[in-house]
Amino acid sequence: MRFILTVVLLIFACTSIAQKGILVDFKFGLLNSFGTDASKNYESEINPYSFGYNTKKKLKHPSVNFMAGLAYPFSKKLSVGIQSGIYLRFKEQYYTLAQRTSVMPTLQVTAKYKLFTIDDRWLGVNAAAGMLFFDFTDVARFHNSILYNACLSYQLTRKSSIQIGIENEADRVSIDLKKFDQNLFKSDVLKYNINRLFFSASYSFLISK
Repeated sequence: MRFILTVVLLIFACTSIAQKGILVDFKFGLLNSFGTDASKNYESEINPYSFGYNTKKKLKHPSVNFMAGLAYPFSKKLSVGIQSGIYLRFKEQYYTLAQRTSVMPTLQVTAKYKLFTIDDRWLGVNAAAGMLFFDFTDVARFHNSILYNACLSYQLTRKSSIQIGIENEADRVSIDLKKFDQNLFKSDVLKYNINRLFFSASYSFLISK
């Protein structure tokens, strides 16, 4: 709730500084997970125990995000800024068969570079890097994700554009193997990342220019 209030305040801040040369935009995005799952085997050094875990795993359902961004135009072609908002994931299964619908706040730094025009419309490249914030337990504890996004951007109108690209997210996971298996001699906490690849498509519009 506190983060949602922060996003609302960011939106009001966007409208108030839109007259000062700062680029302000809003974006709606769709992400679809793809790729091949991969796993590794962990051999405990303090227990006679091995444990298999995923290093790559795709999600079962598409997800969406809603973002607000601020960017400073360093030149006609280059702008750098930040964006924030929420990711919505629906009925996903993480470790068990339980389904979880999640609202995940995010904060990212962004860079946008216009390459060239096609029929007086810009084709550019956008990049973003940041964090997804969440913390829940489904046998294992899932807590926050580092994300990177790279996409091509094409201008539709003077103030709107579409973006198509790839996003990589690395979910941070930890699991106490002794809680998972009470027969172990000592507590043994395994920490690892689950990498997830997404095809991303989004529509954005400027409220300042």
